[in-house]
Amino acid sequence: MLTTDEKIALFGSLFTGLTNVYGTYDPNSGKHWQVKQPVSRNVIYEHLQGVAPYGFYPLTGDKTYVGIADFDHGNPESAIELLLLTRESPASGLRYI
Repeated sequence: MLTTDEKIALFGSLFTGLTNVYGTYDPNSGKHWQVKQPVSRNVIYEHLQGVAPYGFYPLTGDKTYVGIADFDHGNPESAIELLLLTRESPASGLRYI
């Protein structure tokens, strides 16, 4: 079983990006905003505890390590096809966890 510090480190390694700013929101109103403060251990800890929403900005230097695809209409076939195609292609550079 992972310690709290190990869980925080794992989360930080999977959701990496800018370290001087992060996003959050108010679950009641749905309003979101940017917090111009460092992403600290406590910010991630509170998120993992369910205390505070956390959104990362997936930019490291001039690269991003996140891809997001939105598939509408409740039909999973397009999403499944994309996953299968990218898994079969080492050139995609995608990593699945």
